[in-house]
Amino acid sequence: MSRRLWRWHRLLGVLAALPVIFLAVTGVLISASDSLGWSRAPVYSAWLGRLYHLQPTIPEQGYAAGEHWLSLRDGALLFDQQAINRCDTLGGALMQGDDIAVLCDQRLLWLDAQGGLLEVQRGLPAAPRQLGQAAAGDAPLALRAAQATYLYDVSSGLWAPASSSLSVHWAQPSPLPEALHHALQVHSPIPGISRERVLLDLHSGRLGGKAGVWLVTATGLFMCLLAITGLISWWRIWRRRRS
Repeated sequence: MSRRLWRWHRLLGVLAALPVIFLAVTGVLISASDSLGWSRAPVYSAWLGRLYHLQPTIPEQGYAAGEHWLSLRDGALLFDQQAINRCDTLGGALMQGDDIAVLCDQRLLWLDAQGGLLEVQRGLPAAPRQLGQAAAGDAPLALRAAQATYLYDVSSGLWAPASSSLSVHWAQPSPLPEALHHALQVHSPIPGISRERVLLDLHSGRLGGKAGVWLVTATGLFMCLLAITGLISWWRIWRRRRS
């Protein structure tokens, strides 16, 4: 009887070995997720997105500024592939010398050629809608607002109403280049999913659906049986030695 019990004990140990190691590793990583910065770290994986039935939001259009593109994704302003600021409404982007002017919500963002933030200009005319460039003179910035069109005075930093006859080249969105669109598909995060969430779902088996949950449940039962058969074997050996 003891040999048969020992065989069962070894069989259960072999069956549970790999799942137990997996659960132990994921458990350690979960406990360290805050220190690793994984509780908020996004996940970039197309196949994981399919498992969660979630697909990243990919912008289809944007504004060209020199060799770069400005677009929106889930409330973030993208400079090519990089999220650089919060933004819900994008009203245009234009080159101004070596810098880039971006109309974002109720603000005018000034960026350098690498997408670094130089300045945030607030206090724009009410309800700014579109950014443009005057066709005459030194091609100053133009702003289409709810009531009128305004020109930006660089020397004073103020916006002045423009003549109704002023010719303006308004920034217009265009389809993103195919290469950039593909890169955004590959490198866009899964919305609402962090690395910690993936670890938790792996540890619980939820990421594998019902089969994953059953596997984790079976592993837990195997561990209970291992503990029980181990205790019984130890108790029999102890009793034999006592007698």
